[in-house]
Amino acid sequence: MKMNKKMLSGMAGIAAMVAFAAPAQALIIDLNLTSQNGYAGPAYTQDGYTLTNTGSSTPANAYGNWLTLGAPQFNANGTNATLFQNYGNTTNALTKVGGGSFNFQSIALADVYNNGGGYAVNFVFNYVGGGSSTQSVTLDTLPGLQTFTFNQTNLSSVAFTTVGGNYLQFDFINVTGAGAVPETATWGMMILGFGMVGAAARRRKTKTTVSFA
Repeated sequence: MKMNKKMLSGMAGIAAMVAFAAPAQALIIDLNLTSQNGYAGPAYTQDGYTLTNTGSSTPANAYGNWLTLGAPQFNANGTNATLFQNYGNTTNALTKVGGGSFNFQSIALADVYNNGGGYAVNFVFNYVGGGSSTQSVTLDTLPGLQTFTFNQTNLSSVAFTTVGGNYLQFDFINVTGAGAVPETATWGMMILGFGMVGAAARRRKTKTTVSFA
């Protein structure tokens, strides 16, 4: 079947709208606090996401950067900075700036002094619309970052807390924004586009019958 200009135009419009509604690309947040004094808090924002530390007695320095603070021996990722929580018995909550859902693939963790902590970290995944689930991971006793994969989707927040009040450093948070949902006007345009393609196809199939007296 040959496609006329109207059909091609309609299909192009639909393709553009489908692309508009496609899921966002994966984002790896390479945590690299650059404040002059090496601290931030009670929240730290980067790449459209915010980490908030709750329960610390001094929120202004809830998070720190070992490299800026002049203690590279504690940094778990060599010359690439990580973010560490500066207080034990605290929880770190990850949310999307402005709200909205996101997907959480993985995160790299290490004990705060990079000497092999060997302790557990509890994660709570809170879902858009309600409900939650939990998962616990355990750091090994070797220095350096360990990557833990979760592949959780449609989240409103992720909270993680060390067991036993231990301190933690982290980096390379792998997230994606949830797929864009077309607005009402966009849905209308999509329906109209499908209708145009359908109507054009029907016209191509219609035959003219000639009657002879």
